[in-house]
Amino acid sequence: MTIAADRQLIIRQTDAPFCQRPDLGFDSLNLAHCLSLNSTQIAHYRHYLGREFAWVELDCRDSFHANAIAALAGTLIAGGTLVIWLTSSITPAMQRFLTIAKQIYPAYRLFHDGAPRAIATRPFQLTDDQTQALNALNQGLEQPQAAAVILAPRGRGKSTVLGLWMKSAPATSSFVLCAPSRKQAQSVFQYLDQRSIKFIAPDQLLTVKLDPSTWLVIDEAASVPAHVLLNVALKHPRLVLSSTTEGYESAGRGFLFRFLKQLPDHYSSINSINLRQPVRWSSADSLEKVINRSFCLTTTEYTYVAKQSNSPAFELDDDDPSIDYQFCHASALEPEVIEAAFQLLMAAHYQTSPNDLKLLLDDAKQKLLIQFYQDQVVGVCWLCEEGPLPQSIHHAILQGKRRPPGALLPQALAFGLRVESALMSACVRIVRITIGDALQDLGLGSRLLQQIKLHYPNHLRGTSFGLNADLHRFWQRNNYLPVRMGNHIDSAAGLPAGLYVDASGVQNRALQAELDQARTIFWYSLQHALVFQTLPTLQAELIAQVPPPSEFYWDELMPIVEQRLQAFVHGWTPFDYIQALLAALLHIRPQVIPSKHFELLSKACQTDLAALAKTTGFQGKKELEAELRIICRDLNLKI
Repeated sequence: MTIAADRQLIIRQTDAPFCQRPDLGFDSLNLAHCLSLNSTQIAHYRHYLGREFAWVELDCRDSFHANAIAALAGTLIAGGTLVIWLTSSITPAMQRFLTIAKQIYPAYRLFHDGAPRAIATRPFQLTDDQTQALNALNQGLEQPQAAAVILAPRGRGKSTVLGLWMKSAPATSSFVLCAPSRKQAQSVFQYLDQRSIKFIAPDQLLTVKLDPSTWLVIDEAASVPAHVLLNVALKHPRLVLSSTTEGYESAGRGFLFRFLKQLPDHYSSINSINLRQPVRWSSADSLEKVINRSFCLTTTEYTYVAKQSNSPAFELDDDDPSIDYQFCHASALEPEVIEAAFQLLMAAHYQTSPNDLKLLLDDAKQKLLIQFYQDQVVGVCWLCEEGPLPQSIHHAILQGKRRPPGALLPQALAFGLRVESALMSACVRIVRITIGDALQDLGLGSRLLQQIKLHYPNHLRGTSFGLNADLHRFWQRNNYLPVRMGNHIDSAAGLPAGLYVDASGVQNRALQAELDQARTIFWYSLQHALVFQTLPTLQAELIAQVPPPSEFYWDELMPIVEQRLQAFVHGWTPFDYIQALLAALLHIRPQVIPSKHFELLSKACQTDLAALAKTTGFQGKKELEAELRIICRDLNLKI
């Protein structure tokens, strides 16, 4: 096989107007197929995935869009060129990218003035990896109950394998293909010729009904939430999953691997296939090295092993000298430390992406607490320093008119819970925390939280996450107590969001009092939360901790209850923010509302407003919510 031409990288540091090139396409003269995105278009980079280009030009002068760079570099064919426009004002994230690029490309190539060029097309030929993958899939084709997992870095031809496998299968075999979009599925469909394959979008996975003999094929499985994949595994005896090892379009991949660990619970036969050989470029490709090193994208293979005991292999003493910490801004870390830390975050959190690395390097408010065991990075906590916020915008925040970036914790407390003192307080938000798989369940996560307390002894410390029973126990053990639970299930995590705070060091007595009230209202309203209807395990865990009614002093809570209701009445907050609280209020004091409105308000507290509007004669949720505001305005809370 001929060696594929190296892909090029060109950096343009200029203030000149961005010149967009037309998409010339592949014609008989093999002119370059160009993609040229200005600073506005680059945010929509996903529209161009699943295609191949010989020239990709990105204007990154307004924002160094790391996600777009990493993803679109994967669309370049061998011999192609990636051109990135940068300003002369270089941020730490840009500097990291430039430093690594200069180590791999000579300067005369990196900064020269290139132009789209003709690239000779190579004849189609399967790699040895692809051939072996097809053979493995064919061997399991007739099994009545089986799963196959294809994992590969970008550009290894996994979509080609899927398309050729379905094309060559006997006419009696049936398939359904799922992918992020039909457009991105074209990379599979182009190999099917005349064979008819049904396509479904990811949001149809939970409702589609298939014959047990049909193979369900999910391309880019990392784009599908883990809870959806688990339901799919319960329903479909024949399943093929395919995904890039960097995660879906360079986002975190940890949730996919956690799901894969559960796959043996559902399938007796599992075929694990890893593709290593590049198809679009050579194994020694320079651009792939720059992208992977710059954005900490690693190739992770997965194989199935016998289940291990959950008990740790050893214990750590509290004064173990092998455990050490480093607290600083990411830009101050040695390259190998930031890479190890970020790879831990990528493996653990599905939302972590190259843009997060850029944020950590460029934003002064973002900090990292790194945990070392025997000089190896084993734990990471990503922190964001937030507040206090200027007094001049407090009222606008409380009314929902302002949402200044970089202050999620104080705004969530002030806007959603009417804890106004949070806007005047110094806060630190735990964005993400993770411990490496090999050292979990040894208390290292709790030790990280203790270190945070040492660095921020007088701050309000808080975090928000997809709430399940295990995470609730972990945070509560470390004195982070719940103050709010979202009323909706997050589509990606399959869980409601939980807001937890540790106010043990806060000196502001007004803030302490408001947070105590918020916690009391949380516990009292909890059993009325609609979200619990679909989460019986979490419901059992939390309801068991609700204090007895005798410990609630409802009269003392009325001022903050009234504040929250008034925020809804004035149209500042949606009904979701008071639904459980109002249900609790009607349960203990049904007389607060006139009888003629009781039935409607009671139903609104127990069901989805959009569904209720259809059965009560309202034109939609908006009209029903307007009526509820009028009803709540007339509540008699003085009873």
